[in-house]
Amino acid sequence: MNLYEILGLINGKIATPNEIRANYRSLSKEYHPDVNPDGMEMFLKIKQAYETLSDPVARKIYDETGQVKDATKQKQTAILLELLSVILNDSEIHLMTTDIFKVMSDTVKADINKMMMIKASNKKMIERCGLVKKGIKETEKSLFILNFLDIRINQYEQDSGKLDNEVKEANKMLDFIETFHFGMEDLMLDNLGLDPEWYNNV
Repeated sequence: MNLYEILGLINGKIATPNEIRANYRSLSKEYHPDVNPDGMEMFLKIKQAYETLSDPVARKIYDETGQVKDATKQKQTAILLELLSVILNDSEIHLMTTDIFKVMSDTVKADINKMMMIKASNKKMIERCGLVKKGIKETEKSLFILNFLDIRINQYEQDSGKLDNEVKEANKMLDFIETFHFGMEDLMLDNLGLDPEWYNNV
């Protein structure tokens, strides 16, 4: 049984994304293990069919080859195809793929450095506001200034917290770029069937 039949799509390859989504929702409810204890096997088939047919890249591969590939590899392939299109459409075809990754990596590193500089600046401002607070005696007249300083300190602390999260995400992106770079040749061979000699001579 093919994936379109699993989802009950009588239109097959011309089924629209809305039809795929609607049939998936209906069938997943019907065969969900909480509702149908004997439906686990069919539920998993429905889930796999939807994951493939709802992804344009995965669906194209399935329609052309009849194969269902690993979802992670499909996403990597999509990214790879975008990178290749940039390389091949560039006026300077000789631009090495490694240069592309270096530019991406350097850009992320520069963003991380900027965020760390802002965070360091926030830390100094928090310290300065704290020193000013210590020098002000709490009275009815100074209460407005003290409240203002508290608001500023809180704002700097919140900004620093957001920067921490952004730095973590940027480091994850950096790891992905470097990992993807080193595994790019294998990805080409596995997913695109490209000649390694061509890749080494781009």
